[in-house]
Amino acid sequence: MHMCIRVIMITLLLVSVRSFADYYQAPMQEVNWQFKGSNTVCYLKQVILFYGSADFIHRTGEPLQFSIQEQRRKSPVTKATLTAMPAPWMHEAAFSSSDYQVYLDQPVENGSYGRLSVYGDAAEAMLDILLQGQYPTFTYIRDSSVISLEETRVAVSSINFSDSYKEFINCRNNLRPVAIQNNIFRTKAQGQQGQNIQNIQSRTLFFDQGSNRMSELAKQEVNKIADYMKQTEGTEAIVSSDTALAGSTDKKLFVQRAAGVVSQLKQLGIAANRLSARQTLTDIKNNVIKIDVFGPDDLRFFYFTDSNNADLDSGDKQRLDLLARYVRDYFNQGRLVISSHTDSKGSRIDNQAVARKRGENFKRYLERKGVPAARIQLKAYGEDRPTRSNRRPQGRAQNRRLVIDFVG
Repeated sequence: MHMCIRVIMITLLLVSVRSFADYYQAPMQEVNWQFKGSNTVCYLKQVILFYGSADFIHRTGEPLQFSIQEQRRKSPVTKATLTAMPAPWMHEAAFSSSDYQVYLDQPVENGSYGRLSVYGDAAEAMLDILLQGQYPTFTYIRDSSVISLEETRVAVSSINFSDSYKEFINCRNNLRPVAIQNNIFRTKAQGQQGQNIQNIQSRTLFFDQGSNRMSELAKQEVNKIADYMKQTEGTEAIVSSDTALAGSTDKKLFVQRAAGVVSQLKQLGIAANRLSARQTLTDIKNNVIKIDVFGPDDLRFFYFTDSNNADLDSGDKQRLDLLARYVRDYFNQGRLVISSHTDSKGSRIDNQAVARKRGENFKRYLERKGVPAARIQLKAYGEDRPTRSNRRPQGRAQNRRLVIDFVG
């Protein structure tokens, strides 16, 4: 009998280890939120035993950031998601939540560690979630040669949150205005209208699919940045990527686009030693202007692990969230064409049905994110247009794909 119980316990332990290589959460009796702030930045931090910390950071002129940071250097994170989970005393069966887009921020310097972060509205939502007694929970997978899927879960406790939250909100309400902190000047035209230049510390430059040519709108933004830097001593500009989390296939285009932005700023009279490019960027200093280049190139391709799988995983949703933002903020005239393909495994009729189901799932998700249905066209090709031979698993994996094109 004892041996049977032992076998069951060992089996359960193995299942648990297989599901999550590591699980971290501050013990209930030791949960503590630490507040620190000034008139330029506000911090709210929870130490997570044996892991690191969870932080809310709000700097003047920047969106709120919520992140976790591990205090050990391990293999890189390849996929991450953030979900609001019920506290241990809540009924999980009646609880429903959605995933939030997570940025896989890499360490800026050799002595620092990377972060998993959400920004803006998503970070604001985490404040509300904690006030409701729920636990924001990061789940991520590492790139490991030892374990094929080394999964980690980190839960941020809501215990004792409300008291420190009051201090944090007071600090945010008293942050020094951007115009005062950055000594933001007025151009002649704006001075005549009596309007200060709005926050210029973070700008996004949109690019067309496959192009490194700046649009007229992007050039206007660069001109504003150059004017600001000429009038504000000590400022620097760093060009980074808004789509770095989606993968590395747009690295070449990022290098070309960033070089074009830097070249344009030099032509406008900004010294080279005040300009640099870094594909991923975190912990922005007050004297740094972050210029994000945003192209849809790395967001267009999706692959499926199984011949019959038509569901969206968290990585797919990350890409689609960014893609929907690109459509809303920049590509507001043309059409999105979704081309859905399968491998040749199974019958032709079944493969056509799977391709259509995949395309419809992606179309519905984009519609929920604000992309008008009339601007989305679905083409389900099934197995008819392979890019590789279906004789080998590697070829079939390349053929199980969905591609989104931007048509003007």
